[in-house]
Amino acid sequence: MSASGYIPTGWWVNQNQTHDLEVPGNFLWSPKTTKPGGKLIYYDNMTKIRPADIVFSFYDKAIRAIGIASKSAYSMSRPSDDSKWSAWGNDGWMVEVSFTLLETPVTPSQFRNELGSLAAGSNAPLTENFTGRQAYLFELSEERTFALRSVVQRANKDLGQMITFLSDVAAIETEETEAEISMQPAGSTEAAVLVRARKGQGLFRARVANYSSKCRVTGVAEPSLLRASHIKPWSKCESNEERLDGANGLLLSPHVDLLFDRGLLTFRPTGELVISEVLPKYVVEAWNISRAIDSAPFKPRQAEYMKFHNDVIYPLGKEKWNRS
Repeated sequence: MSASGYIPTGWWVNQNQTHDLEVPGNFLWSPKTTKPGGKLIYYDNMTKIRPADIVFSFYDKAIRAIGIASKSAYSMSRPSDDSKWSAWGNDGWMVEVSFTLLETPVTPSQFRNELGSLAAGSNAPLTENFTGRQAYLFELSEERTFALRSVVQRANKDLGQMITFLSDVAAIETEETEAEISMQPAGSTEAAVLVRARKGQGLFRARVANYSSKCRVTGVAEPSLLRASHIKPWSKCESNEERLDGANGLLLSPHVDLLFDRGLLTFRPTGELVISEVLPKYVVEAWNISRAIDSAPFKPRQAEYMKFHNDVIYPLGKEKWNRS
C-alpha cells in the first residue's frame, strides 16, 4: 500500500513487438483507438494505471521485466516511426514506468498449476496454450497478481528489493518532474513534455531508446540505471525539435553521463571513445572507462549531433577543468 492509502494494482503487458523500445525507454504506449476508430479495453486500460502500480512485462514467452508506474497516462504521439509500430494510429496514451530486467525470466507454461488463472477466461492475458493473447494491456486481479508475484519472487530472490528500489526511483522522478511542471503555464502540454525531455524522461527517452538500449561505454542495459543524456545540450539546441530528437541522445551509465555532460569524454562519429587528457588517470582506471564496449559508428543524424559535441562541448570540458 502506498503512503496515500492506494493499494497498487497489477498489470500484464504483452510486448513482443515493442519491448525493445518500451523497456529501455521506461514507458508503455498504446493508441487510443483502433485505426478505424474503435475502442478496445486493452487500450482504455492505460488510463486506469496509477503511480505505484506494478507492471509485468511479457515477451518471447516469458516475464522478462517488471516495472513500477511513476505517472498516470497522458496523451502522446506514437514514439517511433519504425515499421513494426505502423499498425497503430499516431494518437495514443503514454505511461511512464521504471523497468528493470529480471535476472531469471519466468516462463508461465512451466508453472501451469500456480498460474492457471492467467490462462482462464476471455480477459486472461494468456491463451489456454499459455501463449500471449493478441492484445496489449491486462488488469490483473489481486489473486492473479499475488500468484504471479509469488512465482517471480521464487525465481528472483531480490524481487522485493527491486520493487522497493523501482518505487523509490519512480517517486523521486515524479516529484522532481511535477515540481517543474507546476511552474509552467496551466494546461501547457508542450511545456510538460519539454520538462520531461530535459530530465531524460517521457517521449525523449523513448526516442533515444529507439537508437540504442545500452550504455556504449559500460555495456549496462538495465533501464532503471541508465540516463537519457542530450548530445547537443538542452541550452544549445536551436529548437524544441532538436530537444526532443532521439538522435540527439544516448543512454549512459550515470558516471559516464556526468563526464559526457561536462565534456570530459566524447565519441567520434565513427564510434571511437575519446577521453580528455585532463581527466585524472586514476578516475579512468577506477571507473574502468578506458574503452567502449560498443564502438559501432553512429547513424548519420546522431553523427551530426556528435560532431557538435566534439567541436564545442569537448573543448569546453578541458577549458573549464584548467580554470578550476
